[in-house]
Amino acid sequence: MILSMDRLWTVPQAAVFLGRSVSWVYKAAERGELPRAKGLGWGVRFVPADLHAFARGEVPAIAGPWKGEP
Repeated sequence: MILSMDRLWTVPQAAVFLGRSVSWVYKAAERGELPRAKGLGWGVRFVPADLHAFARGEVPAIAGPWKGEP
C-alpha cells in the first residue's frame, strides 16, 4: 500500500501505518484518540504528519467524539 505524505490518508492507510486493524482505527478516531482531519463531509481521513507525531507520542489525545461534529 502506498502511503503518500502529500495526501490525506484513509482509514486503511492509517491502519497499515500504525500496525493496527481498520476497526481499531475507526474506534480510536471515534473516541478522539487519533488526530484526524476535520471539516470533511466525506468520511474519516488523517493528516500523515499528525499520525507520525501521534506514533512518536507527540500528540495528546483529542477530546470529543467525531460523530456529529460540524
